[in-house]
Amino acid sequence: MRRPSTVLTELLRSLAVDPSTLAREAGSALQDHHAPPVSDIGFPYTGPAKKALESAMDEARQLRHAEVGPEHLLLALLRVGSPVDSLILSPAGITLDKTRAALSQLRPPTLQRPISRGWMIALPLSLALPVSVLALLVAIVALVVALRR
Repeated sequence: MRRPSTVLTELLRSLAVDPSTLAREAGSALQDHHAPPVSDIGFPYTGPAKKALESAMDEARQLRHAEVGPEHLLLALLRVGSPVDSLILSPAGITLDKTRAALSQLRPPTLQRPISRGWMIALPLSLALPVSVLALLVAIVALVVALRR
Protein backbone atom coordinates (compact mmCIF):
# COMPACT_ATOMS: atom_id res chain seq x y z
CA MET A 1 0.00 0.00 0.00
CA ARG A 2 1.66 3.18 -1.14
CA ARG A 3 -0.83 5.86 -0.11
CA PRO A 4 -3.34 4.16 2.12
CA SER A 5 -6.09 5.92 3.97
CA THR A 6 -4.68 6.38 7.45
CA VAL A 7 -8.03 5.67 9.09
CA LEU A 8 -8.68 2.61 6.91
CA THR A 9 -5.19 1.24 7.57
CA GLU A 10 -5.52 1.77 11.32
CA LEU A 11 -8.99 0.25 11.22
CA LEU A 12 -7.80 -2.90 9.45
CA ARG A 13 -4.85 -3.25 11.80
CA SER A 14 -7.13 -2.86 14.82
CA LEU A 15 -9.08 -5.82 13.42
CA ALA A 16 -5.81 -7.83 13.25
CA VAL A 17 -5.79 -7.70 9.43
CA ASP A 18 -2.67 -6.75 7.47
CA PRO A 19 -3.73 -4.22 4.78
CA SER A 20 -1.09 -5.43 2.28
CA THR A 21 -2.12 -9.05 2.65
CA LEU A 22 -5.78 -8.11 2.28
CA ALA A 23 -4.99 -6.11 -0.86
CA ARG A 24 -3.17 -9.09 -2.41
CA GLU A 25 -6.03 -11.42 -1.54
CA ALA A 26 -8.52 -8.92 -2.97
CA GLY A 27 -6.61 -8.75 -6.25
CA SER A 28 -6.55 -12.53 -6.54
CA ALA A 29 -10.18 -13.05 -5.53
CA LEU A 30 -11.61 -10.32 -7.74
CA GLN A 31 -9.55 -10.80 -10.89
CA ASP A 32 -12.15 -13.16 -12.37
CA HIS A 33 -15.17 -11.33 -10.94
CA HIS A 34 -16.86 -9.05 -13.45
CA ALA A 35 -19.64 -6.61 -12.67
CA PRO A 36 -22.76 -6.80 -14.80
CA PRO A 37 -23.00 -4.28 -17.64
CA VAL A 38 -24.33 -0.87 -16.73
CA SER A 39 -27.67 -0.04 -18.28
CA ASP A 40 -28.34 3.36 -16.71
CA ILE A 41 -26.59 5.84 -19.01
CA GLY A 42 -27.02 8.79 -16.64
CA PHE A 43 -25.32 7.13 -13.65
CA PRO A 44 -22.37 4.86 -14.39
CA TYR A 45 -22.83 2.45 -11.47
CA THR A 46 -24.60 -0.87 -11.14
CA GLY A 47 -27.52 -1.24 -8.76
CA PRO A 48 -25.37 -2.89 -6.07
CA ALA A 49 -22.73 -0.15 -6.42
CA LYS A 50 -25.39 2.52 -5.95
CA LYS A 51 -26.64 0.70 -2.86
CA ALA A 52 -23.10 0.49 -1.47
CA LEU A 53 -22.54 4.21 -2.03
CA GLU A 54 -25.82 5.09 -0.33
CA SER A 55 -24.97 2.75 2.54
CA ALA A 56 -21.55 4.41 2.94
CA MET A 57 -23.29 7.76 3.34
CA ASP A 58 -25.69 6.21 5.86
CA GLU A 59 -22.77 4.76 7.84
CA ALA A 60 -21.02 8.14 8.00
CA ARG A 61 -24.27 9.78 9.06
CA GLN A 62 -24.95 7.19 11.78
CA LEU A 63 -21.42 7.57 13.14
CA ARG A 64 -21.85 11.37 13.04
CA HIS A 65 -18.89 11.86 10.73
CA ALA A 66 -18.88 14.99 8.58
CA GLU A 67 -17.47 13.24 5.51
CA VAL A 68 -17.60 9.85 3.82
CA GLY A 69 -14.30 8.00 3.71
CA PRO A 70 -13.03 4.59 2.62
CA GLU A 71 -13.77 3.28 6.10
CA HIS A 72 -17.47 4.03 5.56
CA LEU A 73 -17.39 2.26 2.22
CA LEU A 74 -15.89 -0.77 3.95
CA LEU A 75 -18.81 -0.75 6.40
CA ALA A 76 -21.22 -0.41 3.49
CA LEU A 77 -19.71 -3.37 1.64
CA LEU A 78 -20.13 -5.44 4.79
CA ARG A 79 -23.69 -4.20 5.25
CA VAL A 80 -24.98 -4.87 1.72
CA GLY A 81 -23.34 -8.29 1.40
CA SER A 82 -21.24 -7.58 -1.68
CA PRO A 83 -18.96 -10.04 -3.48
CA VAL A 84 -16.07 -8.23 -1.79
CA ASP A 85 -17.56 -9.21 1.55
CA SER A 86 -18.13 -12.86 0.72
CA LEU A 87 -14.86 -13.36 -1.18
CA ILE A 88 -12.45 -11.30 0.90
CA LEU A 89 -13.72 -9.62 4.05
CA SER A 90 -15.66 -12.41 5.77
CA PRO A 91 -12.90 -15.00 5.25
CA ALA A 92 -10.46 -12.50 6.81
CA GLY A 93 -12.71 -12.29 9.89
CA ILE A 94 -13.88 -8.75 9.15
CA THR A 95 -17.49 -8.36 10.27
CA LEU A 96 -19.85 -5.39 10.28
CA ASP A 97 -20.25 -5.23 14.06
CA LYS A 98 -16.52 -5.56 14.82
CA THR A 99 -15.60 -3.02 12.14
CA ARG A 100 -18.22 -0.48 13.23
CA ALA A 101 -17.13 -0.80 16.89
CA ALA A 102 -13.44 -0.44 15.98
CA LEU A 103 -14.13 2.60 13.81
CA SER A 104 -16.11 4.23 16.62
CA GLN A 105 -13.03 3.86 18.82
CA LEU A 106 -10.58 5.12 16.19
CA ARG A 107 -12.59 8.03 14.89
CA PRO A 108 -14.90 9.82 17.28
CA PRO A 109 -17.95 11.72 15.98
CA THR A 110 -17.20 15.08 14.36
CA LEU A 111 -20.79 16.29 14.40
CA GLN A 112 -22.98 17.23 17.35
CA ARG A 113 -25.81 15.08 16.04
CA PRO A 114 -26.34 12.86 13.01
CA ILE A 115 -27.11 14.65 9.76
CA SER A 116 -30.69 14.07 8.72
CA ARG A 117 -31.25 11.78 5.78
CA GLY A 118 -32.37 14.66 3.55
CA TRP A 119 -29.38 16.94 4.22
CA MET A 120 -28.44 17.18 0.53
CA ILE A 121 -31.80 18.81 -0.23
CA ALA A 122 -30.53 21.99 1.43
CA LEU A 123 -27.98 22.40 -1.37
CA PRO A 124 -29.00 23.93 -4.68
CA LEU A 125 -30.01 21.15 -7.05
CA SER A 126 -27.11 21.98 -9.35
CA LEU A 127 -24.64 21.27 -6.50
CA ALA A 128 -26.31 18.39 -4.65
CA LEU A 129 -25.45 15.59 -7.07
CA PRO A 130 -21.89 16.72 -7.95
CA VAL A 131 -20.96 17.13 -4.27
CA SER A 132 -22.31 13.73 -3.25
CA VAL A 133 -20.87 11.95 -6.29
CA LEU A 134 -17.47 13.54 -5.78
CA ALA A 135 -17.37 12.55 -2.09
CA LEU A 136 -18.32 8.98 -2.87
CA LEU A 137 -15.99 8.75 -5.85
CA VAL A 138 -13.08 9.80 -3.64
CA ALA A 139 -14.06 7.14 -1.09
CA ILE A 140 -14.28 4.42 -3.74
CA VAL A 141 -10.98 5.33 -5.36
CA ALA A 142 -9.24 5.38 -1.97
CA LEU A 143 -10.64 1.97 -1.04
CA VAL A 144 -9.73 0.43 -4.40
CA VAL A 145 -6.20 1.88 -4.21
CA ALA A 146 -5.82 0.67 -0.64
CA LEU A 147 -6.98 -2.84 -1.53
CA ARG A 148 -5.00 -3.11 -4.78
CA ARG A 149 -1.60 -2.18 -3.32
